[in-house]
Amino acid sequence: QQQQQKLQQQQQQQLQQQQQQQKKQQQQKKQQQQKKQQQLAQQQQQRQVQQQQQLAQQQQQQQQQQQQWEVLQDHNGRMYYRNGRTGESVWEIPKPTSDGNGNGNGNGNGHGN
Repeated sequence: QQQQQKLQQQQQQQLQQQQQQQKKQQQQKKQQQQKKQQQLAQQQQQRQVQQQQQLAQQQQQQQQQQQQWEVLQDHNGRMYYRNGRTGESVWEIPKPTSDGNGNGNGNGNGHGN
């Protein structure tokens, strides 16, 4: 009987140890999942900040491009557009471009002076 009791106690101890190990593993998994979620949240936040910065940059570039072009008249009274930064002049209203120069719509003829 004593041997059986000892055996039962050993089995109970082993069972308790296994349960404790399982709890530890579950806690570790939970911590890892929380870490992953935090990392994902941080990455998403960084992406949003980058997107906002890019949008702000694009808007600033568009404003700068629009400010570079001035409307003038030639000696015949015809309207043309001159880029104060590059010196380029065109007959058509320049469209903003992604290259930052704002000179994608000129016909290459100049204003005729």
